Amino acid sequence: MGNLKHYEDVIQQIPVITTGLLTESGLKEQNEKIAEFKNIMAASKYIKVPLVGTFSAGKSSLLNVFLNKPGLLAIDNLPQTAIAYELYYDTNERVEQYRDDKKIAEKPLAEMESLSVEPGDVAYVYVNSDVVKQLNDRGIVVVDMPGIGSGFEKHEQAVMHYIKEGTSFILIVDVEQGTLRTSTLNFLEELSKYNFKTAVLIAKTDKKPAEEVAQIKEEVEYTVKKVCGNDVFVSTVCAAKGDAKGLEDYLNSLDADALMEKRVGMFLPPVIAAIVSQLKTRVEIRTQDITDVDSKIAEIDKAISNVKIDDVIDNSNADTPEKSTNDIMERIREKLIEKSEDIARMIVEKESTDDIKAVILGIVRSELYLSIKDETAQYSEALKGPVDEALAMAFSNVDVDTDIEFGEVFDVVMEIVSVFFKVSGPFALLLSILIDNLGPILNWLFGKDTAELIMEAKDKFINQCASKIVDDMRPHVLNAVTTYQRNIRESMEKEIRNKAESMKAALLEKKSDAQKSKDEVTKEISNLKEAISKLEELK
Repeated sequence: MGNLKHYEDVIQQIPVITTGLLTESGLKEQNEKIAEFKNIMAASKYIKVPLVGTFSAGKSSLLNVFLNKPGLLAIDNLPQTAIAYELYYDTNERVEQYRDDKKIAEKPLAEMESLSVEPGDVAYVYVNSDVVKQLNDRGIVVVDMPGIGSGFEKHEQAVMHYIKEGTSFILIVDVEQGTLRTSTLNFLEELSKYNFKTAVLIAKTDKKPAEEVAQIKEEVEYTVKKVCGNDVFVSTVCAAKGDAKGLEDYLNSLDADALMEKRVGMFLPPVIAAIVSQLKTRVEIRTQDITDVDSKIAEIDKAISNVKIDDVIDNSNADTPEKSTNDIMERIREKLIEKSEDIARMIVEKESTDDIKAVILGIVRSELYLSIKDETAQYSEALKGPVDEALAMAFSNVDVDTDIEFGEVFDVVMEIVSVFFKVSGPFALLLSILIDNLGPILNWLFGKDTAELIMEAKDKFINQCASKIVDDMRPHVLNAVTTYQRNIRESMEKEIRNKAESMKAALLEKKSDAQKSKDEVTKEISNLKEAISKLEELK
C-alpha cells in the first residue's frame, strides 16, 4: 500500500506549503479539491479481487482451504452465495451486511447464512486469519461472489458492482467442463476491455487423471490468450486435496501498488495543478503595471455572474444528447449483431437461459461503458476550445493566461460513467428491463425444434431480441447522457469561476500593494513562487 501512503503524504504537504499564502476563495477551492481526493482514496483503500464461477465450481470451498478456515463460507449443493462476501482481517470475527453503502445488519460468523439479503447487498466478513491479514496489509481484499447458478439478477448485480470496484477478477471453472463455455469466454473478453488483470483457475482436478488435467489446462491457456492476450494467469486448484497453490500464486503475483496507481494516481495531478494555477495567476497580475484596478475588478465581477457554458455550446461541435445517444445505441446494436452467431449457437445447443442472458448483458454492459467513456471525452474536448475563447474575450482587460486546465473534468468523466453501473443507478433499471424482455423472447426461441439451423436463430435474435434491447434502453441512455453532459458543463463553469476568483483576488492584492513597501511586495511574490516550485515537485 505504498502508493496510497505516498498520496496521503502529498495531500498532507499541500496545505503546509500554502499556509498563509491563499486567499479566502483560493483556500476554499483547495479544501474542496483535497476533500474530493481524500474521498477517492478512502474508496480505493483496497484492491478488490472477486472470484467468479458457477455455484458448483468450488469457489467457497477453495477459499475455505486457502484461508485454512473449514466451514467459514457456505458449501452446499444449493446456490447459497447470494451476495458478495468481502474478506477482512479482525480478531473480532463477525459479518456486516451493507445495502447502498449503508450498514443494515451485523451478526456472528456462525449466523452468516441467516442474513436476509437482496441483489446488490455486500457482506464484510471479518475473520481472524493470518492469510487475510497479509492480503489486507498489501491492500488486497478477496471477494467470494454470488455463483452464476445463484440467479441471474443476483450474480449480475454483483458483477456490476465490482466492475467499478475491482481491477482483477478470478474465474473458477470446473475441470469436468473440459473447455471454457461461450459465456465464460465472453466474460473474459469483457474484462479485457476494462484492462482488468484476470486469472482462470481450473478447479476440482481430482475428478480427472493428471494427464487429462494437463491437457485441459493447455487448451484453456491457448483459448484464453487467443481471446484476451498473453496477460492472463491460468492454473489449477483442488479443494478436495487441500491444493490452493494456484490461487495463492496468483494473489502473490498482484502488484497492489501498481494497480492502486492505475486507479487513483490520475486524480492527484489535477488537484495540484488547480492550486498552482491560482498562485501563478496572482504572481502574473501582481508583477504587471496595472492601472484602474477597480474597473477591472468590476468587469471580472460581471464576467463571473455571466458565466454560462450553455452560451458557448452553439459555437462548438459538441454532440447533442440525442446525437450522442444515437451513436451509443448504434455501437451496442453493431456489437450485438457481431456476436449474434455465438448467441445463436448457444440457443441451438440449448445452453441455459441464464448463460445466454449473461452473454447478452456482458456485451451491452461493456459497449455501454466504453461508448459512454468515449462520448464524455469527446464532449469535454469539443467544449474546451470555445470555452477558452470565451474566457479570453471575457477577461481581455487583464493580461493573464486564461487557459484552464480541464484535466480534472476529464478525469471525473470516469466517475460519472461509473455511477451508471452502481447497483442503485440507471443500469440497475436497464438490467430489470433486459430480464423482463429477454425472458419471453429467449423462451420463444428455445421453443423451436432441435433441427433449427444456427442461421435461423441468428436472424431471429437480430430482428427480435437485439432490436428490442436497443429500443428499450434508448430513453434510459438518453437520460444518462443528458445528465453527464450537464455535469461536465457544471464542472467547467465551476473551474471558470475559480479562475475568475483567483484573478479578482490578485487584483485586490495589486491594489493593496500600493500601500506596501517594494521589499514587502517582492518578498510576498517570492513566497508565492517558492510555493509554486514546491507544489510542482509533488507531481
